[in-house]
Amino acid sequence: MTNPQQPKVGLYIDPLTDFGFKKLFGTEPNKDLLIALLNSIFRGRKNIVV
Repeated sequence: MTNPQQPKVGLYIDPLTDFGFKKLFGTEPNKDLLIALLNSIFRGRKNIVV
């Protein structure tokens, strides 16, 4: 019998996947990261504040 290898689990979360984006930016402790991301995307045309 051969032992099937488990897939390697990475140390980092990929923010380009749906799960990774929600995990990084969709939680309350990381709310400031989401606001900073959106403000950088808008480049001063709009400004999000808490």
